[in-house]
Amino acid sequence: TVAAAAAGAFKMTSAAGTITLIGKNASVSGIDFDYRNGRLIFQNFVGTVPAPTKGTFTGYDQTGAYINTADDEDEDATNATVSGNLAIYEISLDNGTVTFTGNVKADNIGGGEGNRNTGFETFDDCFKELGLNTKKELSPAWHSIRNFHGIWFEDSDLLQDMFDFRRDRADSYWKEVFDKRRIFRMAKILPDGLVSRLVLRRLLKDYNAPRKWIKDNERGLIKAYFGSSLNVDCLISDWKEYPLLCEGKVAGGDVDYNALRNVENVKEMGMHLDHGYDESKRDEDLDLEDMKSAARFRGGECLSESMKKGDLYTPLKWRCHDGHEFYAAPYTVIKAGHWCEECEPLGVWDFDRQARFSPYYAQVWYDTHAKGERYVYYYDENGKAAFRTEEGR
Repeated sequence: TVAAAAAGAFKMTSAAGTITLIGKNASVSGIDFDYRNGRLIFQNFVGTVPAPTKGTFTGYDQTGAYINTADDEDEDATNATVSGNLAIYEISLDNGTVTFTGNVKADNIGGGEGNRNTGFETFDDCFKELGLNTKKELSPAWHSIRNFHGIWFEDSDLLQDMFDFRRDRADSYWKEVFDKRRIFRMAKILPDGLVSRLVLRRLLKDYNAPRKWIKDNERGLIKAYFGSSLNVDCLISDWKEYPLLCEGKVAGGDVDYNALRNVENVKEMGMHLDHGYDESKRDEDLDLEDMKSAARFRGGECLSESMKKGDLYTPLKWRCHDGHEFYAAPYTVIKAGHWCEECEPLGVWDFDRQARFSPYYAQVWYDTHAKGERYVYYYDENGKAAFRTEEGR
């Protein structure tokens, strides 16, 4: 335990030790976990400390750390600043504030290859567990045909390798749910389609249901999720004619669906998303030319004239297609996926226009949108989804 005004560097010496910093104006020059399972605790601490080094979990330049606050309510709350690069394994704040001034690395969390499923499979796993036939309970005409939000992250294995957090598969999830709520398993004794009539069809009256939008002629939602009212008239109602990806069927032909679950196969099939720079390079080898390439791929420019090779955290100057200039770290743009904030006004979506200038965005937008579309989507004064042409009509 380090009291107020103490000075020096501190090293963990026990297998599961704790370093507790208390009070104001403490001067700490270093915290070394020595690869032990230790914790850094701030107790009514006010001041700045360097980022702990040699934490328990590897994967970054600086390894992971546990950080907690444990304030006495009768004293001033913790207001600590941690300077330097740090990977956090766990942070728990009972009170107070902890500010990090160094670099943060963001990886995506996901269930891995075994949990890379489509929406249909999610329903199917559920209904199979109840002894039901999905295609007899649901109709393909109940669902929208575009603007889906599902995505598989190729880098989710990085976090799995570090923290070994995966426990379940999608199919075992439903078994666990219904083992705890066995009354639902009574559905097995019901005739085909009865659950649909008694339960599922009622949901079609909910405001979030596409069939409700169609019934109420919600023009904005119909435009956004179906493309046009004409497409609604052409919706497929027979599963035999519906191209389910999980059955290897797509609109343009057949595909090996199981192969798609493997990242390397996706790359060989040319279906891997491009981020506009040489992703075969190590992070420490990325340079200004990579940033300029990434900016062009987003329809803009990198205006900075210099960059230290491998420095992904010092902000550079950028310009988007619309001429907005802004500063952002390379990591923010090429790794975290951010771009110009002015082009993303709250409650307005003009991705038809943006896709024409940004190959980065076009590769996902034109999956379900026509290149000739020229619409802007927004909420009107009554809070209803609406659309207009880019010219304002």
